[in-house]
Amino acid sequence: MYEVQRGERFEICEFEDYNFAVCGIYVLIKKIFEHPNAKLSVKCEISKCDEDELDSIAKILEKEFNKEFFSIGEFKSKAIMIENVDGLYDVNYCREDNQLYNIVKGREFSNAIIVFYNYILLLSEFEKLITCITLIIPLTSEIKEKLKCCYLGK
Repeated sequence: MYEVQRGERFEICEFEDYNFAVCGIYVLIKKIFEHPNAKLSVKCEISKCDEDELDSIAKILEKEFNKEFFSIGEFKSKAIMIENVDGLYDVNYCREDNQLYNIVKGREFSNAIIVFYNYILLLSEFEKLITCITLIIPLTSEIKEKLKCCYLGK
């Protein structure tokens, strides 16, 4: 699958099976046209927190999301992670195979924490979506992970 922007083609993902490719298109269409709505109150609440209030941020996020979807400062498989690297923050997605995909790198905390929230929201919405898809077509964990990376844009 490719995305075309301003006449340039970018490969998004490759599927060997037609049915899985259709699932990939479906997942991308859902993301583009039914982009999940962030709760502004939650964004506002976490944006008011400082770097030294990571426990408070975790508690706020745990009210909204399954804590398996995110990690603050710790390596966690199948999760969105935020970590301090030399005073700036990186946000990554850790795949099932523990491979890291960088979402943003070297950002100020106030920016990184909002990116972190947005990607946790995407991951949460993807999990709901994939649950519905697997009721129709059985998917291997490898295909689910590939679809997840497409949905997250990684």
